[in-house]
Parts: sequence; C-alpha cells; structure tokens
Amino acid sequence: MLKHLFLVLKGILFGASNLIPGASGGTTLVVCGIYEETLDSITNLKSNFKKSIIFLLFLLLGTIIGVIGGSLLIKKLLANIPFITYCIFAGFIIGGIPALIKPHLKSLINPNKEKGIKKIKWQYILAAILAAAAVLGLLFLGFNINTRNIFFGAELQFKDYALLFLCGFIGIFAMIVPGVSGILIFLILGYYRIFLDAINNIFVIECFWDAVLVGLPVGLGMIAGLIPASLLMKFLLKKFPTGTYYAIFGFVLGSIACLFISYAYSTYPNPSSKDIIIGIIELIVFTVISYVLSTFSNKKKEETQPEEIDEDALRKEILEELKQENIINDNNELIALKQEDKPVEEDDSFVVEEVLKCPYCNSKNFIEFEESMYLCNNCKAKFESKK
Repeated sequence: MLKHLFLVLKGILFGASNLIPGASGGTTLVVCGIYEETLDSITNLKSNFKKSIIFLLFLLLGTIIGVIGGSLLIKKLLANIPFITYCIFAGFIIGGIPALIKPHLKSLINPNKEKGIKKIKWQYILAAILAAAAVLGLLFLGFNINTRNIFFGAELQFKDYALLFLCGFIGIFAMIVPGVSGILIFLILGYYRIFLDAINNIFVIECFWDAVLVGLPVGLGMIAGLIPASLLMKFLLKKFPTGTYYAIFGFVLGSIACLFISYAYSTYPNPSSKDIIIGIIELIVFTVISYVLSTFSNKKKEETQPEEIDEDALRKEILEELKQENIINDNNELIALKQEDKPVEEDDSFVVEEVLKCPYCNSKNFIEFEESMYLCNNCKAKFESKK
C-alpha cells in the first residue's frame, strides 16, 4: 500500500510539472525512477494486464490530482511570484540531470587499445546539441505564429477544436519524452491560457460545459497519441539507447533555457531584486532536492540490476587460466588429452571416458548445433570437437 501511495505522489508531480511551459513530465518520470516502468505498463497492457493496469490507475489518480490541484496552485503562483515559480521548476529539472547522464558518460569515450588513444564520440554530443536546438527552435517558432487571441468562454470554431486535438496529440509525445515540455505546444499555438482556465473551472457549474469543450478534444488527442508515443520511445531506447539518452539530455538543457526565455517574452513584470534573490535560493534548494531524489531512485534501480561484466577481460582471464592448465595452446586450440594421461583408480570397475569441455571456460554445459560443432551455454563460445 505504501508503494502505491508513493506512486500517487509521483503522479501528482508528473501532472503538475506538465502544466509548466518548459518543464517536462517525462523528466519527472525519469527523476522519480518510473519512466521505463511507465512505458512498459502502457505497451504491455494486454500481455501483463493486471500489473500494468494497477500501476497505471494509481499513476493516473496522482496525475489527475496533480493537474487539477497544480493548475490552481500554478495560476496563483504565476500571478503573484512568477519569477520565483520559474526558478523552482528550473531547479527541479537541473537536479535531475546528473542521474540522467551519469550512466552514459563512459559511452562518450572510444578508446583505441592499440595506440592508447581515447577519442570522443562526437555523434552523441551532436545528438544533444541538435535536440537542444530543436526545443529552442520550437519555442521561437511559437513566438512568430500568428494566432487569434482566444479566451475561456469564447465561442470556439472548428479550427480551434482541430488545433486543441493537435495540442493533445503532439503534447502526449512531448510529455513522454524526458526533457521536452508537452505544454509548450499549447503555448506555441496560443491555447495555454484557455487550457489552464478550463482546468480551473471544471468544477464550476456555470463554466462546466465550456471547460468540457476545451478539455474533450485535448483528451481525445492524448488518447490517440499515447500508445504510438510509448512504442516509439520504447523502440528508440531499445535500438539506440545511448544516442536517445544524449538527445534527451539535449532536450533537458533546451527546456531549461526555454523556461527563462518564455518568461522574458511573457507579459509578467520584471522581477524585483528581492524576487531575484529568493528565486536564486529556491533554484538551489530545489536543485538539491531533485538531485537527492533522482540519485536515490537511480541507486535503487542499479541495486535491482545485475552488475555489468567486462566480457573481453573475462574471456582473456579464462583463456590464460586454460593455457596454464595445458588445456589449450597459444593459438587457443584445444589440446587433445591422451587416454594414458588420465588418472584412473585401480579399483574402478568401469572405463573412464574422455569428457568434452569448452576450451574457453572449461564448462560441460553446451549444445551440439552441427556435427562436431558445439555452442557453450556458459560463455557463448563456439568450438569444434576433435575426434
């Protein structure tokens, strides 16, 4: 039950973070340590229905609470202390960066064993730069799109319903990708204010129908894009895990810049000296909090995963041991043992047969996949039986 309570709390953070332009719900899932589990629950809903549906229901409950409660809180915070609010969310994003990128730092180095030279893999750095540029480009594109000013309660046209659906469809893709702000598409197309007002007025009887007319096309767009977005991210993480995470890292850096750039282009008043000082303090505080949470989640995840093995080093070590025991020669070929060299006890009542072993790890656990050709189940090496 405590596990489900924590899941609801993480869902609240996920829901609230999706309402801030520049903040990322996907990053929140990564920081909370449930990103891949969320993708698996969505994509494996049919094959593992009970476990997936329980996980998603508790996460959805927290998300709904976070969206509704967060919209009320965010609207008040943005109305009273906008700069400090932006600093809080920037700190939350910055604190999650070390846990996001640390497991993949080694992949940046491509050592040349023969020359002892370490080269930087520029393709990963390029992926991060292009991702950051894409987020910034998306933001500046929004500043140059001319959309009519529309407010909550105004009569919507067909174009508005279509664009709200598009906001939900594209937004769910962005919400699932860590570092990308799904709500930015609402800001770009000019529907951020009306969407926030619709959430705030969902329980007001006089405004209920207007809120439904705004929320329904957005919800339908999210439902339509949820599974395709999850499948796409799962495919990228499986086929191109390192490159995908460096691109996500670029998205995160770009989203931090987007936060303050969007603030500078907004109608919010310039922050006072007091607000700047408090904002910097809050930025540091929430950076530390986010770092502690993300590090704890990352450490807990590592404890449940087997330790990575250096296969090349292990193979060399095994080969050296086999050479010392005269099981293989310098060319890593199996040395045939003579029958008379085998120790046989005098009182044995049976003939000792030669036992075939893997020449690389000395294992007897293997399968014959061709005539006189074997595959070791222990070290996965192929070897030939010399008869």
